[in-house]
Amino acid sequence: MNAPPRFDSLRAQLLAWLIFPLAILVAIDAVTVYHASIEAADLAYDRSLLASTRALSERVSIVNGKVVANVPYVALDSFETDTLGRIYYKVTGIEGDFVSGYDDLPPLPKNAQRSQAYPALVYFYQAVYRGEPVRIAALYQPVYDDTIRGIALIQVGESLEARRDLSRKILFDTLLREALLVLAAAILVWFAVRFALRPLMRLTGDVEARKPTDLADFDPSLVHREVRPLVAAMNGYMARLQALIAGQRRFIADASHQLRTPLTVLKTQAELALRETDPKAMRDMVGGIAGTTDATVHLANRLLSLARAEHGAAEGELQHVSLTGLARQVGLELAVEAVKKDIDLSFEGQR
Repeated sequence: MNAPPRFDSLRAQLLAWLIFPLAILVAIDAVTVYHASIEAADLAYDRSLLASTRALSERVSIVNGKVVANVPYVALDSFETDTLGRIYYKVTGIEGDFVSGYDDLPPLPKNAQRSQAYPALVYFYQAVYRGEPVRIAALYQPVYDDTIRGIALIQVGESLEARRDLSRKILFDTLLREALLVLAAAILVWFAVRFALRPLMRLTGDVEARKPTDLADFDPSLVHREVRPLVAAMNGYMARLQALIAGQRRFIADASHQLRTPLTVLKTQAELALRETDPKAMRDMVGGIAGTTDATVHLANRLLSLARAEHGAAEGELQHVSLTGLARQVGLELAVEAVKKDIDLSFEGQR
């Protein structure tokens, strides 16, 4: 036989069903916000990197038929701001010759895709330089004078330390904000659930404060609509219980009224028998006592049968009864009386 299901606190279940889905939704939102913030930060960093590349391209020119880059150290120092990491650059001439910067800076991959976010002919790619990841912007810059014209390649790379620091800051800020949001929502939900369960708590207090003899109905309008069937069922149960108690009280009153007379007669006969000295008269009195006792027993049996019948009707539960077994039991109970009265009593049926 399966054990009945166990239910914990309704308040705990409501909080669980409200807080857990909310926490999942907040976690999904946190991941979405985090990725969106990282994309926005990458876009901002790429803009800064492109601005540095353009600033460097303005210092590239042709002097005596050669591409030169006039990049003073002060200009390089200005590139390294708080928003960027370490800066590396490289200028390549029209013929692919090295002009200035770091000659071992990773070259532009052949499969690099041109950035569609800017009108300039710029490519963004990531590589590893000097043991650390870098983000590089490669800008093709037209250069010309009266004798020569062509396109130079300006590459500016930055380490990803600043981006990683910003990513971690965004992640921590997002998690902290979402955690505070979940905590605030949990507190609000807890107060809301507590407020919503106040009618049930009030009903619980009314039930506990009731006296054992108070079987009046509870007012269904004081609780939520969903709980009113439960209150109606409680009222119906108390009505049936009240009817059962009333029946038992009637039975006790009837039994006491009907048994009072034969018991009084029996007591009187017994007192008279104790005073009698004549054996024949005493025998007659004892016979009367026996008859009164039989009548009392018969009345008590009828009252008990009536009580069982009323109790079964009050319970409203029907059970299967074997008529054969019932007839055999009645026959056994009547067998002694039948023998005393020389009555032939037998039972024929299935065993």
